[in-house]
Formats: sequence, C-alpha cells, structure tokens
Amino acid sequence: MLSVQRVGKNLRCVIGDDSGISNAFLPDYEQIVEGDYVVLFNARSEVVKEHIEIQLDRRGRVEKSRREVSKVNEDFNLSQKAWVPIE
Repeated sequence: MLSVQRVGKNLRCVIGDDSGISNAFLPDYEQIVEGDYVVLFNARSEVVKEHIEIQLDRRGRVEKSRREVSKVNEDFNLSQKAWVPIE
C-alpha cells in the first residue's frame, strides 16, 4: 500500500504492483498500514465518478502478503484516466 487514509470504517488507499497503481476503497483492517504488502481476495474494479477504483465483494478479504513486490510502477496510474461507461 502506497498511501492509506482512514475514512470512517473504511480505508481509502493507493495500491500497486509492477504493472501500475490504482485507488482502492477497502474495509478498515487495523493491522494493515502504509507500506504493507497485501493480497486482495474477491476484489473487483468499479468506475466511481469516472475513475477506476478497486473494491471488495461481500466475501472479499485483505491479507498481508508473504511476498514483496520488487518494484511498484508509479508511472502508470489506472485511476487517473477518466472512464466513461458505454451503455
């Protein structure tokens, strides 16, 4: 997690790996802090105010990863681009 901001009972954070970074809105797990490596289970991408955001399903969960990401690609932010849904 590159940045973490607590909003009520949720976390607004920036997550990333070697392919790029994205905004995420996750349930608050007190044991997870900025700089931790995490794995998301049953996560989905949603368009929120024309920007991609990672969210968990009902059965989704966040766990600390046993492996570290060697390099985070901060050059490509998937959430910066405006996405307009096609109907």
